[in-house]
Formats: sequence, structure tokens, C-alpha cells
Amino acid sequence: MRIFRLPLLICLVFIANISFGDNVSDEIREKTITWNTLNNNYDEAKLGELIMPKVVAYGEQQTRAEYLAMKRNFLRRQKHFSQSIVSPLSLSFYKANFVKCSFTKQATFNGKTKNYPAYLIFQEHDGHYLISGESDELTDVNLGYNAHLPVAEEVQLVPLAEEG
Repeated sequence: MRIFRLPLLICLVFIANISFGDNVSDEIREKTITWNTLNNNYDEAKLGELIMPKVVAYGEQQTRAEYLAMKRNFLRRQKHFSQSIVSPLSLSFYKANFVKCSFTKQATFNGKTKNYPAYLIFQEHDGHYLISGESDELTDVNLGYNAHLPVAEEVQLVPLAEEG
């Protein structure tokens, strides 16, 4: 009987790891979609629920309150702002329980529409993932900002909609 316990235990651990990875991917996808929606229909309280107490936004370390004020001020100035995610999500998983979610963001403001290679960085906090970073590659280059991320342990391509 003991001979069968070890293979069974190994199998259960493997299945648990697969399920955990899928759950994290699903959580990141859902929170990225919610973040996008909240940027279009600005709801400061709900957006604040997705953000870590400290966040790096467009190369600048900010508190959650400073981040929300930055968003509020931007949206006040840009009356006809909208954005959408127009690519699958690329999730890069790192050892320190954080995930970089990269995607192409199509933003419309000042009467012009442009695509940006954007990203959110999620960090585990109390068993869930919250946003600890937001930017796009073009802004990072212009600011000379480098997040100094290590090599990812795993990269997954995740569709925006759940596949049936």
C-alpha cells in the first residue's frame, strides 16, 4: 500500500501546481480586463482595490493615493480618452511572486489613436495579485527607466477571452 502513496502524492502535487498556475493566469487576466474597463469608466474606488499600497507608474514610485490622483488628473484633461487591449496577454512569471503582464494597448486621446506596447506588473499580496507597476515600453525608453526584472521563470500567452 505504501508503494502507491508516493506516486499518488507526486501526481497530486503536479496537478495542484498546474491548477495554481491556471488560477493565477485567470486572476491576472480578469484583473487586467477590469483595470482596462476602470480606465475607460473611471471608478477610483474600484481601481484602488486593484493597486498595491506602493506602485511604480511610468517610472515613478508612488503611493496608491498618488497613483489614483495621477489617473484622475489625466482623465480630467483628456475628455475623450479611451483605451482597449488589442492583443493576447503575455504573462511572465518570476520567483518573487510577481507577474509581468504585457499587451498592446490601443489608446485614443486628443483625437488620435495609437498602439502602445504596455504592461502591468502584479505582485502577490495576501493571497491575491495586485498591480505594483504600470507603464509602456515607449515611455520607459523616453524616461530612461528600466525595471531591472530578472529572467522570467515561465512565460505564457493568454487570450483575453476564456476559451471554451
